[in-house]
Amino acid sequence: MVGLALIVLGMVAGAIAAFSIADPRWSVAAAWLLSFATVGVAAGLLTLRRASWSDDAWPSASAQDSERQTRRTLLICGAFLLVACAAALLGLLLPDTAGEADATRTWWLVGSTGVIGAVLVIAGLAPIPPAVDSMERPPEDADADADAAWVRIGPPASAQRAGDVLGPLKSAQHLQVPLLLLPLLPAFFNLGTWVAAAVVAAALAASAVMLLVLRRRSRPPWIARDGSAIRHGAVDLPAEEIDAASLSVVPWQADATERSLSMTITAAGKHRGTIALRRRGRLVLTASQTAALEALVTRSAIELPRDSSDPKGRFSRSSYPTHLTKEDALAVVREPPGDGEPLPILAQPGRP
Repeated sequence: MVGLALIVLGMVAGAIAAFSIADPRWSVAAAWLLSFATVGVAAGLLTLRRASWSDDAWPSASAQDSERQTRRTLLICGAFLLVACAAALLGLLLPDTAGEADATRTWWLVGSTGVIGAVLVIAGLAPIPPAVDSMERPPEDADADADAAWVRIGPPASAQRAGDVLGPLKSAQHLQVPLLLLPLLPAFFNLGTWVAAAVVAAALAASAVMLLVLRRRSRPPWIARDGSAIRHGAVDLPAEEIDAASLSVVPWQADATERSLSMTITAAGKHRGTIALRRRGRLVLTASQTAALEALVTRSAIELPRDSSDPKGRFSRSSYPTHLTKEDALAVVREPPGDGEPLPILAQPGRP
């Protein structure tokens, strides 16, 4: 409550200072008020991160936000952007607006802010799906050759949706960069038509390359049916060279539902392959794919990584909290943890 009060008071004081700073009679006082308002908002944000008044640790030791709190944050951010968009739109429609060119450029800023705000509001109002409690494996692929030497671990890349590839980007933190760039739109159009077109083309090309790379990295690997080797792209690696495995969970909230679970295996720190175990709460691998992956992990040399300053690995568990031992990797492959179930790693969802 103290943090929220400081933020609200700071925002109100900042708005008053912004409206009165142009008046010569109040400019000095408004500058001081704006400084105190900025400090007040920062102090409020820091206070919100503390679990209690006796918590002096930094970063704060408070637990991670729940799924409901995350949705509430998205809703508040989206509502704020929509209000800002409405205020800017009202200013554009009022008489005595700036020149036609400047108003046209500002429309891009207003429209972009409104779109992002609407997306955040929709995400914040979306109902939280129920927890998935299923150990039912998908049926075997009818087109797969049961006698083939290699088994594809997971569905083909064409079966993956764009939302699964871009899922980690759907959060308030990743929207901060485009929001910070939006105020530069009016100045961007002053660079000239050809320069603006070149920058837009470069941005679109970079986005296309990023999507292609993400799609290529998300392609499922192939494993020898007897578990002797793994093939990812054009590289074949013997099982004995696999020396590390880590676990990743999306989303990371303790009460999150429809969690996606994947295991990343690494060989000599150079070659890496990611295998999806659960997608939106449902099991991904069939029985034959699970058997091949289990055989690969059994033949591997997976162990917790060791830091150069800890050659005996006494602190490997705390230094690498998301990595798995060989026994834990086998258990995860056989029975991937579902929604709400603990993970066989030191880092657990919901913990600071």
